[in-house]
Amino acid sequence: MILASRFLDFLPYKYMYNQQADPRFNVQPRVHMGYGLLVQLTELCCCHFFFYYSLAVMDSDDELFDALFLAWHSKLIDDEEFCMLFASLEEEVVEAKTYGERLDLDKLTDMKCVELFRFQRSQIRQLGHHLQLPNEMRGPNGCVWKNVEGLCVLLRRLCYPNRLCDLEDTFGLPKSTLSIISNTVCLYLYNTWGRLLGDFAHQAWFSQDVIRECAAAVSRKANLPPLMLNVWGFIDGTLRDCCKPGHNQRVYYSGHKRSHGLKYQGVVAANGMFVHLFGPMAGSRHDAAVFRESGLGNYMRLNLPLTATGDRYRLYGDQAYPLQSQLIRPFANPNPDQARFNRTMSSVRMAVEWGFGEVQKAFAFCDYKKNLKLYLQPIGAYYVVAVLLVNCRTCLNQANEVSTYFGCPPPTLQEYLR
Repeated sequence: MILASRFLDFLPYKYMYNQQADPRFNVQPRVHMGYGLLVQLTELCCCHFFFYYSLAVMDSDDELFDALFLAWHSKLIDDEEFCMLFASLEEEVVEAKTYGERLDLDKLTDMKCVELFRFQRSQIRQLGHHLQLPNEMRGPNGCVWKNVEGLCVLLRRLCYPNRLCDLEDTFGLPKSTLSIISNTVCLYLYNTWGRLLGDFAHQAWFSQDVIRECAAAVSRKANLPPLMLNVWGFIDGTLRDCCKPGHNQRVYYSGHKRSHGLKYQGVVAANGMFVHLFGPMAGSRHDAAVFRESGLGNYMRLNLPLTATGDRYRLYGDQAYPLQSQLIRPFANPNPDQARFNRTMSSVRMAVEWGFGEVQKAFAFCDYKKNLKLYLQPIGAYYVVAVLLVNCRTCLNQANEVSTYFGCPPPTLQEYLR
């Protein structure tokens, strides 16, 4: 320590604390975080030039770590000293980590809010209010956040495949806290509002008038008589890819898609809303098996109203689905008239694909398999919440690609989240 102190007295003040730039060493003005480490290196190595040179020119923590590894590789320090110095430097780096200000939504323009969160600034506040998020939420580690801030963290997490460390500057919080906030808010929305995508027949907004209006819009677009069709929505399945899990790999592997993932079943109405979403199911399951597990056929038979003529309102699906009184599909081995019907309905059935595409476009994190880790993250809830948020955005904007195509307006946000 005496040797180190003598050299510290010898060094100019600006090299010791690095507060002024020196053109000889291209040093940037800042307080050097590796000061304590280099003092210990000087004591251990008695290498005066190494100490002076390192303190003067190393302007990043990576360079300090490199110097430490070089000293160990050159046998200047042994294994025990290396471990001690490495732990010391790592502790200094962690303690020196600083973050910016917490998110202030008022400082962002509407254009920036749409870019970051997929909603305008006023829409985010409306969403936080109507989703009934608590004014203040607390995580298991004791961190506290406001409802709008937590909603913004979740939206930012879902809208693009960011790493959590990339969001630290945006929200002024460490990545561990951001992970807790996003997962806590996601699970809150899943547990509170997931019913909107399950028991849809008993929701206030999904009335008989809405079903009749959707069926009329589909018949009008398909240029078919309403009494012949009575189709109000479209059903399909989707596989959301994820990383190969550590176990049960065969269960989650889809041979058709040649990927591991989770299977969902969705129903999109002519007004652009996801009326029903069932899942997640194992990726190896067929669409027909998922339909059977969901019980959707019996649910519609028992809960949906009949038409004025006593007929049933129906969904339209592809050949994977069974033919039922509540569900129709393309004709097999069709005659010319039936082939014309298949072509016409195939063109309008693409609405359900547009709906799934809207979710992927708005919340691309749900489509980034490399960061979706089964058994480590609530990835099943991620997609359900993303669909719920897409529905909310459709209500706030009063239009999306599907509703514009059929000319059928969606409900308002107040009606949907009633």
